[in-house]
Amino acid sequence: MKKQTRLKHKVIVGISGRVLTTISPNVLYVCCKHRIYRSADSGGSWQLVGILPASLIRRCSGWFRPFQRLLRYELRSFAALENGSMLASSREGVYWADPGQIHFQPTRFPDSNRLVHSPQTITADCEGRFLWGEYIGYRLREPVGIYASFDNGGTHRLVHEFAAGQIRHVHQIVEDPYDKCFWVLTGDTDSESGILRLSWDLKDIEWIVRGKQLFRAVVAFPLKNKLIYATDSELDQNYICQLDKRTGALETICEIPGSCIYGCKCGCWYVISTTVECFRRFKTNQATLWISRDGLNWQQVWQAEKDNWPQKVFQYGSIVLPRRGWDRDLIVFSGQALKGIDGAICIAEIVEQESAL
Repeated sequence: MKKQTRLKHKVIVGISGRVLTTISPNVLYVCCKHRIYRSADSGGSWQLVGILPASLIRRCSGWFRPFQRLLRYELRSFAALENGSMLASSREGVYWADPGQIHFQPTRFPDSNRLVHSPQTITADCEGRFLWGEYIGYRLREPVGIYASFDNGGTHRLVHEFAAGQIRHVHQIVEDPYDKCFWVLTGDTDSESGILRLSWDLKDIEWIVRGKQLFRAVVAFPLKNKLIYATDSELDQNYICQLDKRTGALETICEIPGSCIYGCKCGCWYVISTTVECFRRFKTNQATLWISRDGLNWQQVWQAEKDNWPQKVFQYGSIVLPRRGWDRDLIVFSGQALKGIDGAICIAEIVEQESAL
C-alpha cells in the first residue's frame, strides 16, 4: 500500500483579505484593507488589533478589489512578537504598535540620514527582535540596509549596509535555531543574488553562495546541516535546493513550475507555493502548493488557476502563505489573482490515504 496525500480546503467565513502570519498554537493574523485582525482560535473568531495609516486614495481604493490590486493596496510585510507587539510595512512606510495599541505609528530611524525603503518580509526572532532588509525599486541603485529593532519596533538601527549596486534588495532574513544565526537571502540579477550568514549578535556577515539565479530565493528552511530553499526566478527554471551550511555545496532536489515567494512550516509539514509570473523561458497558468515532511521529498498537492485580469497590472497569481509557521498540521493561505479564491482566506487539512499500487 502507498500513501496518497491531498489537500482538503475551505474558505474561512466571515472575513476576507490576506494571510499575514501565524503564531503557535492557534493564533492567526490577517489584513483586510488597512486593518489587521487576530484570531486566537484558528479562524473561528476575529478581533481588530491594528489600523495602519493610509493616504486618502489608498483608503478609497480599498473598497474596490480591482483598485486594491492595481495599487498594490495590501501590506508588504508584517510580523508580531509573542507579547503582542506588531511591526508592518506598506509602500508608504514602516509602522509599529505596542500590545493593546490599535493605531500604528511610524517607526523611527535615529541613525539614518537617508530615505529608508520598506521591506518585503519581516522576521520576529526568539529573543523579541524585529529584523528586516530593504526592498528597493527595480530602477534604483542605492545602498541596501539591514535593520533591527530591540524595543518592540519603535526604533530601528542599521546593522549592515550593502554598497550601492551590490544587491538590489533583501528578500528574507531567516532565523536558524540550530546554528544560532540568520540566513540573508538577496536578489535579483545573477551578481545580486545570493545567500549570506549573519551572526546572532548581528555584527558579522559573510557570503556563502552568490552569482547565479540558482541562489536567488525568498523562502528557506534551516535543517541541522542543510538549508532547504526554493528559487524565485522569472528568468530560469525554478528548483527546490539543499545547501550544505558548512561547505556551501549545492544540490537541486526537484523542479517546481514557477517562482517561490511564500513558504512556512505547518506542524510536521514544510509548505511552499509557486506563483504565476511572466516567465521568460516557459509559461504556466497555475499557482501550485507543495508539501514535504523532511524537506527533501516534495509533492504537489493543490493548484489554482490564474484569473483573467492582466498580471503585470493586476498582480501575479499567488497562493499566499503566512511568513511564519505554527505547530498545527493545518495550512492557512489566501488567494491573489486566482480564480475562485482571489481575496479569500482559506484553511486546509492535509489528508493522507492508503491506496493500492
